[in-house]
Amino acid sequence: MFRLLILKDKEEVTNTFGDECKNCLNKLDELKEKKCHFSGKNVILWSAKKDDVEIKSCSSKDLGDRKRFIKKVKAYFDIVDDMLDIKKSEYEKARDIYDRIFHNIKSHNAKNLQEVYLCLPDSETRDVSFKKCIDDLRDYVYEQPENVAKSLFRILKNTSFIKSEMFVLSNMYGSTIKTDPKYFKIHKMVMASLYPYFIDFTEKHVYVRVHDCEDSLLLDYNTTMIAMHHIINNAVKYCLPDQQIDITFEDKKDVFIIDYNMMSIRIKDDEIEKIFDQGYSGFYAQKIKQSGGGIGLNVVRKLLAMNNAELLVNRIKGIRPSVTYEENPYDNNIFSMVFKKAF
Repeated sequence: MFRLLILKDKEEVTNTFGDECKNCLNKLDELKEKKCHFSGKNVILWSAKKDDVEIKSCSSKDLGDRKRFIKKVKAYFDIVDDMLDIKKSEYEKARDIYDRIFHNIKSHNAKNLQEVYLCLPDSETRDVSFKKCIDDLRDYVYEQPENVAKSLFRILKNTSFIKSEMFVLSNMYGSTIKTDPKYFKIHKMVMASLYPYFIDFTEKHVYVRVHDCEDSLLLDYNTTMIAMHHIINNAVKYCLPDQQIDITFEDKKDVFIIDYNMMSIRIKDDEIEKIFDQGYSGFYAQKIKQSGGGIGLNVVRKLLAMNNAELLVNRIKGIRPSVTYEENPYDNNIFSMVFKKAF
């Protein structure tokens, strides 16, 4: 057992003591040996100061004698500044993630409100009766069914985004994710992940062909659906217009593979692994101004790992030749969700 509290200018740098240690820490001002009232073990305790740094530590006696204990604690005086830099860097990363997710949630919620207000009677009817508002809304739905349908699809898409971001924020950057593996029809899940993007694909004149599949896989529904949702969102942003996306299923001996085969913006050779790094966006993705904004392939890969699966990216040469669209290159890219089978 080795516990450590480091303060610099009374700011906590690190603290591995538990709440049960507060009484000892408050009284600790020198080197002493005693019996820990919590664990019942004999321990060595020491408090030391150097300039603006204060260190309090506790160690079980079986870790060594006093001299080695003191030498170990003193070594921390030399690395306090490095520890603070690391702490600051990690805090800034976490803050960036939080700010991005919070911004995305606000943005998608605002889009939902906009879609709702588009379907509501205009401001001139605000002071009239509730029944009149209902009648006007009913008339709008009857007269503009296509616009209402499109609004509902957009609301579904934005709500899916909000659900994904909230899940990631509250689980991956909060408490540990609790998975609940069960058998699910994989074709049904893929179709469910596509519905929110029906309008987007239609507007880009992209036909999505989902091949037949009757298989069920053992997986956690929430984490897998968020991963699928993000892959489809990337497909919408980066796929070549007026093309077909093929989603195929392959049942092999040890793995089950879902392939998303499409013509999409080029991923340079040295970016194949980099696109899985937190915050990284490919060169051409940035060029067409479609990078960022989502939870990132880094998180998608982590979510799939919880389901004994991984996401692979391959550029297939020779099957469908590369093309240039609006001065940007597009290749035949395949995004593969590879699930290891449970035995």
